[in-house]
Amino acid sequence: MAAILVVAALLRALLLASFSNLEPVGDQLAYLGGAEELASGDVYTGSRGPAYSAFVSLCWSLTGSASGSLLAPRVGNLLLSLGFIAIVWAFGRRLVNARVGLAAAAVLAVHPNYVAFPLYLLSEQLYITSLAGGLLLALRSLGATWKPALAAGLVLGVGALTREMLVWFLPALAGVLVFLDRANFKRALFSSCALILGAALVILPWSAKSSAVHEEFVLIGFADGIPLFEGNFVPPAVLRRDTGKWKGRPVKQVRWNLFKEFNRTGARTKLAQNKRYRETAWKSVSERQPAWIFEKVYSNGPSMLRPGIQTPELWSETESTSAATLTRVWMLGLVLSFYALLYCLLPFGLARWRLTGPALIPLSYVGFAFAVHIVANAGPMRFQMPHEWILILAAASALFSSARLRRWVLAALIVLVIGAHAASLPQWTELGRALVTGEKTSHEDWQEEAMPFLEQDKARRDE
Repeated sequence: MAAILVVAALLRALLLASFSNLEPVGDQLAYLGGAEELASGDVYTGSRGPAYSAFVSLCWSLTGSASGSLLAPRVGNLLLSLGFIAIVWAFGRRLVNARVGLAAAAVLAVHPNYVAFPLYLLSEQLYITSLAGGLLLALRSLGATWKPALAAGLVLGVGALTREMLVWFLPALAGVLVFLDRANFKRALFSSCALILGAALVILPWSAKSSAVHEEFVLIGFADGIPLFEGNFVPPAVLRRDTGKWKGRPVKQVRWNLFKEFNRTGARTKLAQNKRYRETAWKSVSERQPAWIFEKVYSNGPSMLRPGIQTPELWSETESTSAATLTRVWMLGLVLSFYALLYCLLPFGLARWRLTGPALIPLSYVGFAFAVHIVANAGPMRFQMPHEWILILAAASALFSSARLRRWVLAALIVLVIGAHAASLPQWTELGRALVTGEKTSHEDWQEEAMPFLEQDKARRDE
């Protein structure tokens, strides 16, 4: 295991050094802005949970770096990444056996998406570490006293302050603990209550502080409206200026139309705007019943299992140095290899896990993540990282577990995985062509088309 961590650290450090000039964009700027508020002692005004911004601010404080420094939080992300790998190793060893834990840790050590992610000042690195740590403690609480469950609640509370959606998983996890330890119902009930109490001890003090600042109850944050809106509000198709072809779902344009409505109705605060996004989304959902669930499962469900690349900046937005070129070739080769192996082995591994045993703890989060992204939007690749390590553990179980293989589960999973990935072939064909010819992908082309709306969005926030 020590050798795996050394290799993981070297790969991440090499990537940090090779792309040290990579500038933060998008959501990264929001987290940096929140960190600067906390570092200066100002009131935190971000709409997202405060944990990752607090982590960035802590990195600046511990290293004596100036506010706005990129190196310190990236090194902090690197350390979190190593801790995450160690947790997954311990998780696999406890859930299945030592070989499964080592295999999963080895994959994560060199997995391109997990290797590259410390470059990005985004909350997922803290989130997946706290999530995996909390689930490991929940696993250890089975058949034990309430203390590991309390510790799990504390760690998962940090995860909820990082990404608010996790708070809705806590009651489900408490129910799973009761179910798995139902032979001793009293002990199981104490453990589930300890889990909720631990999370409450972390979350509620922030809720009280944030509610006082905004003069309205705020549990953690208020950024849930946009994912719901983008995932459910389907605007009319618009004519693309560059090709003359029709393209649907111009979300950025419709969002800007909502901004203009905010000006007319006086909904200028972030809380009021979030409510408006949420209301628009739920109105669309109600109007599209009963076909809505089938539409969302068809459109969003497969994308939660498709391979993807977390690092578009490393493909096309950096200087064409030899190091960058080598990195691109290395990562593309590994991405293709990893996903081919992962999704070939995944059905065989999951078919060895008992749904009524301890494996229900990680699988309950996979089910929760699928449900969230079906209801809202499938999101970018980084939204898959919090549950993908669980799939990697399952794939490793196909090779190193001697548990009985349930054939009916295997058959169903094979059909599911093949169906989910059939639609990803055009994505990979386009990416390979872009890498060889230097052409822009449709995603990059659409980003350029949406740039006027993004600039208007930024100007609106600056006001």
